[in-house]
Amino acid sequence: MGTYLITGATRGIGRAVVDELVGDDLILMARDSEALGMLCKSLPSARSVAVDFARPQAIGAAIGAAGLPDRLDGIVHSAALSRLGRLAEMTPADWTGQLNVNVVAVAELTRCTLPALRAARGTAVFVNSGAGQRVAGADIGPYAASKHALVALADALRIEEPEVRVTTVFPGRTATDMQRELRVYEGAEYRPGDFMPPGRVARVIADALRLPQDAAIEDIRIVPRH
Repeated sequence: MGTYLITGATRGIGRAVVDELVGDDLILMARDSEALGMLCKSLPSARSVAVDFARPQAIGAAIGAAGLPDRLDGIVHSAALSRLGRLAEMTPADWTGQLNVNVVAVAELTRCTLPALRAARGTAVFVNSGAGQRVAGADIGPYAASKHALVALADALRIEEPEVRVTTVFPGRTATDMQRELRVYEGAEYRPGDFMPPGRVARVIADALRLPQDAAIEDIRIVPRH
């Protein structure tokens, strides 16, 4: 049994990762304390840490109060924020909001958990996006910028921390609340069956976490076949 910390644990891919790791020792992190509490009631081996990634400066205190174990087999960075719109419409708050949640908070949580990850020779999984690989299109400039920055963060961590395995997962369009919001913005109908189930991505993440120590998955792109 491993010990894993999962962010964005109450929704989307993060929630699907929780299902994949049922039976392990889980530390679940999200903004919604009520949703976290309800989830942990159904998972006796899980404990919750409620923190708002829009305030990265609060992460250290939240981690300290929760009392992390000395060893952490893995961390899954799944929490993310997307605000759609043209660059001409984006305010500084739109930019800093997405960069704080998608990059700065991820960096701070990684920093806070590094001693435990080093001790276990654990794995850090960064859930990225196709927007972090390709040239950014219209209406997703700040989000794409944050995801490209997340690639740089993962790559730097891989070089600086050789005892920690680093995996970046680039999912294609997945049936999550974020996808629902995107379809509304596009003026199109949201049909979950048109997109990849979050469980498909979660299974890949679980495989990366459980890989024997003599190998690592560094970057992987997973897309729906159709």
